Amino acid sequence: MNSVNTRAGAKKHPYNFGAIPKAYSGPDAAVCLIPFPYDSTSSPTAAARRGPEAILRASRNLELFDSELGVETYKVGLQTLDEVQPNANSTFENSQVVEAVVAKALQAGKLPVVIGGDHSLTLGAVRAALNKYPDIGVVILDAHPDLFDKHEGTEYGHASIARRIYELGIPLSVIGLRSASREESDFIDSSEISLVKAREILESKQAIERPLSVLPERIYLSIDLDVMDPAEMPAVANPEPGGLRWYDIVDCLERLLCKKKVIGFDVVELCPIPGNPAPDFIAAKLIYRLIGLIFKNSNSY
Repeated sequence: MNSVNTRAGAKKHPYNFGAIPKAYSGPDAAVCLIPFPYDSTSSPTAAARRGPEAILRASRNLELFDSELGVETYKVGLQTLDEVQPNANSTFENSQVVEAVVAKALQAGKLPVVIGGDHSLTLGAVRAALNKYPDIGVVILDAHPDLFDKHEGTEYGHASIARRIYELGIPLSVIGLRSASREESDFIDSSEISLVKAREILESKQAIERPLSVLPERIYLSIDLDVMDPAEMPAVANPEPGGLRWYDIVDCLERLLCKKKVIGFDVVELCPIPGNPAPDFIAAKLIYRLIGLIFKNSNSY
């Protein structure tokens, strides 16, 4: 798998995700972790391109035995690729790079996990998944609908990702919503996108069952970390009050995996805060927990 990101400038990390033993991090691993340090904005204070390195660094401190699941998740095999060198020409061309890397992971029978980077990365991953599984649905956990037709001069940036996915004809659900523009709200009213607001989930955990009932069995999952409440996850570019907490997120994922099969996922929009590594660790643990949930009922341990 390492051959998929040998582009000039690819960064080799001195450690793999979780610093797991080499016996469980080779090319035969069931999971392929893909660090992608890209953001389509130029904000010096909210740089999602720094997210992958921060997550990998924080993951060294994970307890490899997940006491809540009762499994040693790393034993399914977690291969961490070198950083993928982004294509800086445009967000669309960069999404093609993502698509190629994720497609190769899927062709190898692995679970691709994209570590972002901003939310624009998701489109390429979804296109790769759609090519492999034409019957997939997409679930996005996000505080924002990301349904702008065009934002900051591009149709393929982080604020338009759900709009481009919806245009592919894929059943789509956005969970955790708590902020939207007038343009996005009008589009939602005229679309068939299934939405669940954060407040609905906080009032009743059953709220997530509604969108799941109309989605196909196979799911590509995207988690924008601003779905979490900024009290727990302040390290995002666009924090919104009233978000989901750790156990709200975990409950949503458990309910999702009881009914659906996740064939790939990404965790995006971590903007590391110097001197505050806690959000980095939360993001790393969320990735590890989700992998554990996906493989919990398999024979991979």
